[in-house]
Amino acid sequence: MLQPLSIVMGQRISECFYHDVVGIEALTTNEHGIDIIAQQVELVFENRQTVFIGWNGVKGWPSYTLSVSATSFCLSSERFSPETTFWQQLMGKRLTGFDVFGFPDTRPHLLLIHFEKTDVAIANCYLEFDFIPKSVLGDDVWILSDSESIQLFIKKLDLKKLEV
Repeated sequence: MLQPLSIVMGQRISECFYHDVVGIEALTTNEHGIDIIAQQVELVFENRQTVFIGWNGVKGWPSYTLSVSATSFCLSSERFSPETTFWQQLMGKRLTGFDVFGFPDTRPHLLLIHFEKTDVAIANCYLEFDFIPKSVLGDDVWILSDSESIQLFIKKLDLKKLEV
């Protein structure tokens, strides 16, 4: 899961795209640090290497498990750039580390990505219109761009930091 992130460690992010079944006009967002999409997040780094983060099926685990890959999980999708100040401010910052949260059986459900003095979490869970996660299962991707949202997600689902 983590090899694609390890390869781009120390590199600057240059682009971000969301992949969804609908375009940006139908983005589910609370306008305060949480976006929810159906498929995956694509992060492009300065050397043009790309990391995809989304849910995927893993044998022996529940149907939807957070995964990271150098290749897309999607066969078809609407691909668009999120139009938020957060992502604009993140461009050009170096990837400095990451942490994985989930359950003791090592099922990952939240990837906390550290850029220079800025964190973003990408997690999987079902869509909740009140933006409060209720179940660790789910085929939607949550992008959490403020520390309050990240901590709430971890606390509500009782996620634990996994050793990676």
